[in-house]
Amino acid sequence: SESNQITSTEPRLKILQDLSSPQVAILLAARRILARDALKDAARKPLTILRMLHEYQSYKGPANLFSQHLLLRSFQQLIEMGVFQKSSEHSGGGPLQYDGSFFSGLDITSLSRMPLHLPYELDLELTRALKDDLLNCSTALKEWGKRKN
Repeated sequence: SESNQITSTEPRLKILQDLSSPQVAILLAARRILARDALKDAARKPLTILRMLHEYQSYKGPANLFSQHLLLRSFQQLIEMGVFQKSSEHSGGGPLQYDGSFFSGLDITSLSRMPLHLPYELDLELTRALKDDLLNCSTALKEWGKRKN
């Protein structure tokens, strides 16, 4: 179908389409947290991998159940791909314009507390990828990712 055809002018959408299921799970957890945080007027807690792992624990689907170890490895791959950025560095450049080398020397404790940023364009494209069924994961995980709680 035409909706599954991604043009070369949409590199971030192509990245989303090529992600593994555990990588998609991490991104969908981040999306749910950010969607809920956007509804709150109070000061928001920073987005961290610990919050994403905790959020993922609310997923109770029959498929795409991943270990914390696999999710952490998938998160590190997303960092290396430039999908997540350190929150103080979100200049709007977006994925592919940021190298994850800053994160490579960090131990897991430091990494788990690091405030992160998901670029706005990527959040929009994640919503589109969910709507157009472009993500490589189970229907149950996609449905969980669409909800805020």
